[in-house]
Amino acid sequence: MSDDYEELKKELDSKWRSLGGFLDAENRTLDEEEQEALNPILKSLYNQGAHYIDHELVGQGGEKQIFKVRDRRTDRVVAMAKPRANSTDAEKEEFLREARLTARLQHPNIMTIHDQGIDDEGVPFFTMEFVQGEDLKEMIERLSTPDLQHLSEQSRDRFLEIFTKVCDAVAYAHSRGVVHLDIKPSNIKVGPFGEVHLCDWGLSRILTQGFDETPADPYNDLPNSDLLNDLTVSGTAKGTPGFMAPEQADGVSNVSEQTDIYSLGAVLYYLLAGRPPISGENS
Repeated sequence: MSDDYEELKKELDSKWRSLGGFLDAENRTLDEEEQEALNPILKSLYNQGAHYIDHELVGQGGEKQIFKVRDRRTDRVVAMAKPRANSTDAEKEEFLREARLTARLQHPNIMTIHDQGIDDEGVPFFTMEFVQGEDLKEMIERLSTPDLQHLSEQSRDRFLEIFTKVCDAVAYAHSRGVVHLDIKPSNIKVGPFGEVHLCDWGLSRILTQGFDETPADPYNDLPNSDLLNDLTVSGTAKGTPGFMAPEQADGVSNVSEQTDIYSLGAVLYYLLAGRPPISGENS
């Protein structure tokens, strides 16, 4: 009995030492597949293919198409914007201007721009955070009665909270010398966890002339008005009837911070009355 026990103990000790060596990476040589398994993120960056994959169209308007895509480098879902009109360099430049300007506005209630570039077909794009939810116009239509008799007190308070966050975004943009010029309910995105973003800065302009030469201070690094202002739209009406200020009908030469404040007032009116302050049979 004792002899059997001693033999069993020796066999167990031998197998245990062998198993220990197998588990100790320093005592064994790993093949290439095992090495990749130990460093998956590093290997994925070495073996880069397309940066963005799994394109899914999730929205479109008169100027842009928005796709839901996967960023392979960070393994996250982002939104990608592409212009509907991009046949000329001027159209591409106008689209890229929006991305460059928005990227300079870093505020919790302004969409974060991640990247911009040109795809393999020569179409410009920019990527930004992907926010699920609905716009403010959709929320009001869903929660209000046809004659708006009326929003519940809880809904009204919720909309006012959203409105104050939009005001925060506009106040910040104005502090940077930027006016939005297209503030309206459909450009206000509301996420399921309280996220509020003022979107679509395609009509925005920079009122501050020149460029600050102190990029080390992000609060003084102002956008370059000569580079980012769309100089081709001067003298044309740009905005949304019912929400744009009267001076926008004459073009962009007379716009100011007060132009955005008028639009904020129009949005507040829409929140309370369920319709724009001005309406008509046509634009």
